[in-house]
Amino acid sequence: MFNQNVNFNNVQPSSNKKQSTFIDASSLSGFFMEITEYIYEKQQGGRMTVTAKDIVLHSITHADSQNEALLTSFSEMIDLMADLGWLDIHAIGTTFDDELLYKFKH
Repeated sequence: MFNQNVNFNNVQPSSNKKQSTFIDASSLSGFFMEITEYIYEKQQGGRMTVTAKDIVLHSITHADSQNEALLTSFSEMIDLMADLGWLDIHAIGTTFDDELLYKFKH
C-alpha cells in the first residue's frame, strides 16, 4: 500500500465571504490517493457505510475535528467527487446530522 503524508500547510483560506480553500496540486493529489486507499481498505475489511467527514478525518494528516470549517470544505469536496463518480462509493441516504451516507461499491 502506498502511504503518503499529505501536506496541508499550504492551505490558504480566501478573503471571500463564502469560505473557500486553496490547496496546491501536489497536496490535492496526495489527498485523493489517501481517500482512494481508505475506501479500498474499508471495502476489503467488510465495512459497508461511511460519511464524507469520516473519510476526511482519516485522510488528512493531523485532522482536527474542531476545525469544522475545514472539515466541511473537504467533506463537500468528497461529496462532489462521489457525485461525479470518481470514488468507489455511492450515496444511500443521510445521517441524523444531514450528512450524506455512502455505501462502498463492490
